[in-house]
Amino acid sequence: SGDGSVFRSLSAKSYATAAHKAKGRSGASGKERALRHFDEFYSGVYGAEWPSIRLALLCPNKPCAVLNSFLGTSYETLRDLQAQGALSLGALYERRRAAASAPPERSGSGLELLEPEERPERHDPSAATPFDDSARLIRPGSSLTAGGGSPLLSFVPSTRMVYQEEQVSEGAYYDFYRPKAGLSIPLKRWQGCRFPEKLCVALFGTGDLSEFRRPRRRANDLLEYYLMDGASILPVLALDLQKGDVVGDFCAAPGGKLLATRFTLLPARCEAYDQSPSRLRRLQAAVQSYVPDSQLGSVRIQQKNILEPNKLAKDSFDKILLDVPCSNDRHSLEEDDNNLFSPKRMEERLALPQKQMQMLCNALQCLLPGGSLVYSTCSLSPIQNDGVVHMALQQLWETTPLEFAVVDLSSALGPLEGTFRFFGGSRYGCLALPHLPNNFGPLYVAKIERVR
Repeated sequence: SGDGSVFRSLSAKSYATAAHKAKGRSGASGKERALRHFDEFYSGVYGAEWPSIRLALLCPNKPCAVLNSFLGTSYETLRDLQAQGALSLGALYERRRAAASAPPERSGSGLELLEPEERPERHDPSAATPFDDSARLIRPGSSLTAGGGSPLLSFVPSTRMVYQEEQVSEGAYYDFYRPKAGLSIPLKRWQGCRFPEKLCVALFGTGDLSEFRRPRRRANDLLEYYLMDGASILPVLALDLQKGDVVGDFCAAPGGKLLATRFTLLPARCEAYDQSPSRLRRLQAAVQSYVPDSQLGSVRIQQKNILEPNKLAKDSFDKILLDVPCSNDRHSLEEDDNNLFSPKRMEERLALPQKQMQMLCNALQCLLPGGSLVYSTCSLSPIQNDGVVHMALQQLWETTPLEFAVVDLSSALGPLEGTFRFFGGSRYGCLALPHLPNNFGPLYVAKIERVR
């Protein structure tokens, strides 16, 4: 297949060539190493779209403002922001949803299994290498093959990446994704639901580079809105929160998604976990700056390591957010301090997919039957995205009696096409690509339901 030719030609380069190219690079900064890695890897994954994505990654990202529903002044604040040119994401979503040919008739999950021929077409915004996206039951032994057009499978370097200076093989990173025959992962259609009524999100329109003013303190010394990358709202929308849900945010710091979840006023309780004491302190400060004292009891913050399953409560949550540690692509191009691509953190970076997979496996077992988990990263790597989702479900299929299905988000997030630029080649989730007119992301989001 021609789809994987870019990857195969790159992987065919000998280590001698790689070593020759690497001469003189030992003093490269973490940012330079990251960019070189992305140029070698992502140019093959995203094809002709990579230069545009690359340029956007090197420019400042675009935020959204998530308004504090606890203040009761969200609409007043929104009007002020609209006077400055901001738009309401909820209004955009609802207007586009209503204009769609088959809008959902009710709020709620609206999930059903898809037959193979019913998979909705995913908009492909690029000339990139696509995944084979044809199957409702995804069988590794058939459609997921090296010749099937998947960048995840086609890009398996035979020796070392050509950018790599150190005498360390990255084979384990690229060999992480090894699907086994016999596993069929069901996919479910979800037409989506209405934008949460109390969730008020403002952003500036396409091509508008205006900046939000710093949020002001209002009643009870609470801040009026929280600023975060605009794509970070996507996992919260994918959760499909319902009144009374018990929600877990398993990598909660710095707290933007947790606050957005709480601002819907839908969950009965939110459990927020993080391993780092310093990150937990930052999270606690954020919650106290936005949530009134009378509601602080509904947000329980705890220090927990998601890699230690004995410390997690199984069968306990209606919804779980899992925004895992990742290569953090945009940040890796902005900061040299403690950069994940520095030589001293190489082993940590190469171990990311395995760590992400184990975190996802452990978190999925905390769902109640019928509950759902949203997995997200801020990486463009198909290994950390679709690869981790597949390998986690494969491991659970082999080691537990639990059953899961991947939820197709394409229809639910479809009304946001145009505001966000979604990659057309993801198999399990949606990936918002950095794009200069609306420089959000990158952010990958996948939704998994526990069937039983």
